[in-house]
Amino acid sequence: MLTIWIYSKNLRSLMSNCPLVIRTHCLVLVSIYPIVSLFSLTAIAIPRTYFFNDSAGHIAFMVISWHLYRLCMIYVDGEKNFISTSGDEAFTLKSPPLCCCLPLNRVPMTKSSSKFVKFLIIQMPITHILIFVVLNIIYIEDINAFDDLILYFIPFIALTVLGGIWGYNLVVRTLSPYYPNLKLIQKYFAFQLVLFFCKIFPILMNFIMKMIITSCYGPLTIVVKRHIIIQIQVQIQMFILSLWAMRLYKDPMMK
Repeated sequence: MLTIWIYSKNLRSLMSNCPLVIRTHCLVLVSIYPIVSLFSLTAIAIPRTYFFNDSAGHIAFMVISWHLYRLCMIYVDGEKNFISTSGDEAFTLKSPPLCCCLPLNRVPMTKSSSKFVKFLIIQMPITHILIFVVLNIIYIEDINAFDDLILYFIPFIALTVLGGIWGYNLVVRTLSPYYPNLKLIQKYFAFQLVLFFCKIFPILMNFIMKMIITSCYGPLTIVVKRHIIIQIQVQIQMFILSLWAMRLYKDPMMK
């Protein structure tokens, strides 16, 4: 509920101070925190809906991520200006998360390379919507088959996420030196940490809790208790990120 209260403050601030051309994108971006919090709260209240709520929050993140790309393009007055602004020396493929495992170098920023970056970004929401819709159908129809089949989906999920993150890193790292007052890197991390706290962090916490919580007393099972603890942590993390986002978008300058 605190996250929703922060969002209401962000809403009033953006409606009053944000230029019309970027207002929608900013409002959608800061809405990810209360959306994830609401799905997390539902998962606590109704444990059996955990995977559905987790999927819904994940799909919401993927759809909203496109607005981050559009916001960056509006900041630089469109994709054509993105190409001219970048120049030959600014655009480097040597960017996380693939810089450590692939021999990547600088390339000229052309229309083709710009389209490649755009493809890396847009493939992520499209692919993940399809994957998680299919997974939820399998989960509803046969939960045993779901446990067996989800392992085959994980490599596709991981590869598409890595590609999308790489695309966003290329855009943000290319533009941030030219527009330091826009705080693009901070806005990117404030958004990207949602994915970390909702996907990677729960895996680590679940591994730790398996060693700590070994017995269960009361009506709740061990698995349900672990999920509740993880979701409470998600609630706290979304509240902290929403506070950070409030500071980042408090004065949403155009340039």
